[in-house]
Amino acid sequence: NQSDLDQLKREPSTATQSSMPILTVTPVSDRTSESSAFTQFTEPSALDWYETWLANTSTEVLQRQQCVIQIVGAGDAFFRSEIIEALNRARVLRDDPDTPSGQVTRLFGSLGDLGVIEELDSGYGASVPRAILLTDKGRAAFERLTGQSQPQTLLSRLLNRHKTPEHTVLNLLARNVLRRFGFGRIDLFPEPRRTSDGALVKPDIVATSPEGEVLTIECERMRKFRTPDERANKWGDLAAITNGQLYVVVPGQAQQRDLISEISQWAIETRARSAQLFVCQFLKAIRPEATSPWTYTTSWSIP
Repeated sequence: NQSDLDQLKREPSTATQSSMPILTVTPVSDRTSESSAFTQFTEPSALDWYETWLANTSTEVLQRQQCVIQIVGAGDAFFRSEIIEALNRARVLRDDPDTPSGQVTRLFGSLGDLGVIEELDSGYGASVPRAILLTDKGRAAFERLTGQSQPQTLLSRLLNRHKTPEHTVLNLLARNVLRRFGFGRIDLFPEPRRTSDGALVKPDIVATSPEGEVLTIECERMRKFRTPDERANKWGDLAAITNGQLYVVVPGQAQQRDLISEISQWAIETRARSAQLFVCQFLKAIRPEATSPWTYTTSWSIP
């Protein structure tokens, strides 16, 4: 849960684009030796459920469940589609991340029933994927499987940076979309920049497009009403460091509508000479027919 994540020690803010570590799943035939080897990491009271799980789960299902625990614990895959891709790479599954089968649904359901994974409620509703993380029980299983304590994950570092699950999850969803469309280096911890007037801008994401263009990208939940001064600071300062090119990720249609309205107000209020808006509406960008992360574009030129 969030309180567990907040207790983790914050690491330095560095760019994160790590590849998935090689997974090693404990063979079922080695369950006895594996159990004795890792009891040092787990309280004795926690052993009963673990041993029952090993004894009562088929070899094939157990291998997949263990692999999911290691993938989530390693901290670079958070959504079901990402986890399925990692399972496919580990060759313990062959499934479509975009349209998962009933077998995959049962796999995640069994891990939820076991109490080793949980979903982080970002408040966006059922249509937007929820991030998956390990529970205390899941972390104990991760330690038993790997012989290591769970490392601080990207999710916990982003929670430290953005403070709320809503903004944190939206940044991870944005990374998901950018990866899908071939963006290279995706920096979720970019350094702050200053405008020529000295104003400080703290971008959410800086990423390199397939064409080699470095883009500064904002993730907007549109949960607050900004005053004219706040709009000028938010969009005026961002436009100052991007030459008027505003790249913004929103969850869905309602947030896109509010975003366009707010930037229109800013452009009129400040008589912005020119600004171009590129919107990535997540729910459109993940559709199979989408050809670009930028699902809507418009521009302003105030005389």
